[in-house]
This record gives sequence, structure tokens and C-alpha cells, in this order.
Amino acid sequence: MLDEAEQKVTVNQQTYELTAMEYKLLRVFLTSPKKLLSKAQLADKLYQFDDEKESNVVEVYVTHLRKKLGKTAIETRRGQGYIFHGLQQ
Repeated sequence: MLDEAEQKVTVNQQTYELTAMEYKLLRVFLTSPKKLLSKAQLADKLYQFDDEKESNVVEVYVTHLRKKLGKTAIETRRGQGYIFHGLQQ
């Protein structure tokens, strides 16, 4: 469950605070469940037009979210992108 007002997520009765970037990334995944999203698509959603995009920022935040949501919540498709499978219950 995502608490948008507090930017927290609850998984298996455990609540985690999300950084601004983790929250943005999770919102993108939640609006596109089971859809393959490329690293470029995700980076575009995370950054404003004038912000400089760092090359590995998506990987870093996907790793952070996996630690909070569970390893199977986000699948990596090598060379293609990521698929959000949902929160573990």
C-alpha cells in the first residue's frame, strides 16, 4: 500500500519511508504494472527537462526499491528495461 501523503509504502505489514526519487519511481511503476519500461523512459519520468540525467540513477533506485518491496517486485530484462510485478503480500 502506498501512502502518497507521507511518501511511505507498506509491504507485509512493514512500513518504509521513501526518498523523493524512490517515490517518483514507484509511482511510475504503479501506473504501468506488468509493462516493460526502458531505463530511458524511467529516467525521463524521474527528471525534469533541465535536470542532468545520471547514467546509473535508475539502477540505483530500482535496487533501493527492491530492498523495500522484495526482490521479485521489479524484474530486470537485460538490455530492455524493467517490469513491475507488484508488491509482495
